[in-house]
Amino acid sequence: MLPYKTDKYVEAIKSITENFEHEKRYRLLNYYKDNFLVDMAHQTRSVLVTNDKGFNILKKLRSPKIVIIPLGKFYEKIGL
Repeated sequence: MLPYKTDKYVEAIKSITENFEHEKRYRLLNYYKDNFLVDMAHQTRSVLVTNDKGFNILKKLRSPKIVIIPLGKFYEKIGL
């Protein structure tokens, strides 16, 4: 149960996000949706925050260079 109407949350999310169409498809991981996250992280130069060990293989690759941090470290960085 959220305290505000849904519209307020939708507007907040729209104000802090961007819509990207992927330009290149990598097939580095077994799971299709995980590869999509790799595509988006590479294209937007974003950090992947995950505890999923399936992404650890990316730490060994030179290209595409994807920075991966565990959820705990992310919380530390934002002060939680």
